[in-house]
Amino acid sequence: MEQLRTCASLSPEERAVILVMLVRLWRAQAVRDHLVQQGITVQDVADAVAWARS
Repeated sequence: MEQLRTCASLSPEERAVILVMLVRLWRAQAVRDHLVQQGITVQDVADAVAWARS
């Protein structure tokens, strides 16, 4: 099994990938939080996707 490496041992490219992934996760959570604040449920989203695909 591959051992975990410290941040200092990562290449700049590897650090950039980690940063981009964290930003994407943060933005996705911000969207989820906004939907909850607006009262939009998971079922509302599923219904909208089903309607758009029909």
